[in-house]
Amino acid sequence: MARTIHHRPHWLSDQPANYPGKATKSFNRQCDDSDGVNFCDCQQREGPTERCMYHGRHVEPLAFALKDMPTMPQEECPLFSKLPTEVRQMVYDYALTDCTSHPLDGDNPYRQDLFYNSQKITIRRPDIAVNLLQTCRAIYLEAYRLPLLLNPFIVYNWGSQPSSDVTRPSFYRLAPWQFALIHRLDISLQQIALEGDQLGKYLMAWKPNDRHEGAVVAPRFYQETRSMHTGVVTHSFNFGILKHYGPPEDGVEVTLPNKNYFYPNIHPEQPTCSTARSMLARPITHLTLRLAPTDWWTWSSSPASATSRFGLDPTIGDGGSLDHQRPTPARMLRNAEERRAGRWPVQSVSKEGSSSGASSWGARVAKLSDLKMLELVLQTFEDKKDQLDLVTDCAKTWTFPLDNSRHQLVWDGKAEKMSFEGEDGALGGIYVNGHGYRGQAGKKPKFVVSVIRFKRVIDQ
Repeated sequence: MARTIHHRPHWLSDQPANYPGKATKSFNRQCDDSDGVNFCDCQQREGPTERCMYHGRHVEPLAFALKDMPTMPQEECPLFSKLPTEVRQMVYDYALTDCTSHPLDGDNPYRQDLFYNSQKITIRRPDIAVNLLQTCRAIYLEAYRLPLLLNPFIVYNWGSQPSSDVTRPSFYRLAPWQFALIHRLDISLQQIALEGDQLGKYLMAWKPNDRHEGAVVAPRFYQETRSMHTGVVTHSFNFGILKHYGPPEDGVEVTLPNKNYFYPNIHPEQPTCSTARSMLARPITHLTLRLAPTDWWTWSSSPASATSRFGLDPTIGDGGSLDHQRPTPARMLRNAEERRAGRWPVQSVSKEGSSSGASSWGARVAKLSDLKMLELVLQTFEDKKDQLDLVTDCAKTWTFPLDNSRHQLVWDGKAEKMSFEGEDGALGGIYVNGHGYRGQAGKKPKFVVSVIRFKRVIDQ
């Protein structure tokens, strides 16, 4: 069944540019601590010369205002009168899940070439039928959370700040209540970022511990940051996390003090505080990590090389490129054999570092104590399929004991194999000795994909 999409919300735009789009330069990017109605730092810092990027934006979903209002009887609507709730939920899941924009067997446009021009790149449009939410109040109230609960927050490419990240949706396009609903992350990254500290810092910026403890997202807009400022709220990108000790539910009222800056032409009398309803911050439960063909340490080496081959292990690597700093094939195979023999974790420490990987990327993933599924999507050029197969075989031995939990992630027993073709003339069409992979007109590069998943089980 085809799905027609109309009335696309701004946060589902297929353009990588961040809010407010092409008019960004006319907005003050230093806006901070705004409720969208009464005040914002930009009024004091910049005066009226630039428009506030947050003024007029809602911090609450429409559903909070509608939930106590009467809903029209649905006796004449087959969706409500004939379908039970469980079946209706299946309809919502089908209509509001994106199935096309970021397939496992497809390329990331920001990984097609190391020297891309970001202004010319567009990302695929999702096929989320958000127009379903506009059909009637009853459907909206049942399903308004689902576009963000069902679909991952996708990171195509990292920048120095959230505003320069290429993501769907963009942080600037999200309201606080929408940010709170995100609990699935899908991140494309290079092996150096995986094994260094970039992934760990990024995951911690989502404040997984606060989300685990039932925090809410403050009904305010804040200035972007990757830092961990604390105060009334704890920053999480350009949002704020508030600890909450009551029942874990949406719609909790939050009162926050206002600063001395306001919109003088709109509200001459500044309120001393603002009260709005907040959304419960969902724990991070699903994580997808993707390595594209050019993301591996040795991606440009000859497929016939006996020494420069793929290696990956969640307990090895600190972001360095030397053999003793990264997972060489020999170290990867050695650890896999130790696990198969039941001799894991290895307690000895050598000049190569601890085999137990206390500061490795696996340990950083394990800090997401609510994680239910870890998915690895590993891609490479077709002529390196044997190297990818070896990594996949070793990955079946990996486990991820979750911090502060009786659970761990283990291989789910399946390994999906896929393949796809790139665009005509794209990088990877041919390998030239001494020069690496190149594109060639009239030739489509071929790629292979391995998908391996780790599910949550009780740690025995």
